Amino acid sequence: MANDAAIQFLTKKLTGLQVIQQDLGRIYTTITDLDFADEVRDKLTTLNETIFALHSALNGLLDASTVVAPPSEAQVAELETALQQLDAYVQSDQNIHMAINYLLQASAMIKAA
Repeated sequence: MANDAAIQFLTKKLTGLQVIQQDLGRIYTTITDLDFADEVRDKLTTLNETIFALHSALNGLLDASTVVAPPSEAQVAELETALQQLDAYVQSDQNIHMAINYLLQASAMIKAA
């Protein structure tokens, strides 16, 4: 397939963001402070919108008959760095605020790649 590199790149982005989405969702269900829960829900909603947009882009790419330029080496390197940072995330982190900030930082890095 002519667009394999671009498809693989988008798939990796989606996978990373879905991991973050799952963990933020897990954290969200444990929050008892309603104001803080609203903040996290807003972040989760924004993340869900990004994932939906990337799914749409991936579906369009899978159906495309024209060749799309592959991601640059710099983009691939940025994404790999972001995914490695996500792998380093310790799920049992007791500080919820720190865990959320870490996940959102990893999310921003993946989106920017």
